[in-house]
Amino acid sequence: MSHNYFLNVNSTKVVAFTNKLEKIGKVELPIAIRGALNRTAFDVKQRSMIKSAEAHFVKRNPNFFRANSHVDMAKGLFVNTMRSTVGFLVSKAQYNNKAVQELQQQEYGGDIKDRTFIPTEGARVGSSATPVRPKNRLRTIGPQLSRAIDIKNIPGPNRRYKFMRAAHKAGRGGYVIAGLRKPMLYRIESISRKYGRTFIKQKPLYSFAKGRSVKIERTSFMREASLNSANRLERFYIEEAKRRIAKMAK
Repeated sequence: MSHNYFLNVNSTKVVAFTNKLEKIGKVELPIAIRGALNRTAFDVKQRSMIKSAEAHFVKRNPNFFRANSHVDMAKGLFVNTMRSTVGFLVSKAQYNNKAVQELQQQEYGGDIKDRTFIPTEGARVGSSATPVRPKNRLRTIGPQLSRAIDIKNIPGPNRRYKFMRAAHKAGRGGYVIAGLRKPMLYRIESISRKYGRTFIKQKPLYSFAKGRSVKIERTSFMREASLNSANRLERFYIEEAKRRIAKMAK
């Protein structure tokens, strides 16, 4: 995702500071511009992006956006190519690479593919507004999913019989896919025998639909955050200019 904003150092509001910096020395103007750009990028990462995300998303992991975003700071002294950027890097994702990859669709809208598994409240810490428990995350149980037993492949007279056979085959801690209209991935918590009857305790973790795509409406959360911080760009420049002027006056 890309949203660009520019600093005009010759606008009416800031031109007086630009003129002063140019008179002081060759490097003072570039240093002030560089400082303003970097402060704006960090303002996105640390403030406006968090504010925008809270307005558009269910807050499941309060540290997600800070932890998975990254600022490339402006460097050097050549003003024409100087820029500071803030964005998300999958390679730096600490929590969920897939969630970071899908932020593009969250920004512009579109279809998120390969949503075969969608977590239920039972998989989360509490309600739908809380994160998935670590032991229930797909990256944790992923190696076992290829061995999940789908009751469609189990012969038998009815779904209850098929589920019991699938549960026995999967065993305690194993996984079973069951359900007619709304298939679900279950973890078998326990299998016990009492009074001549078999009791199976299972936990529904994910709704299951192979190859499912989910349509996401556009949020423009990063555009909103970037514009919010860009409105502070001139103020940051003035503050950086004053700081350079004061330093050189000593």
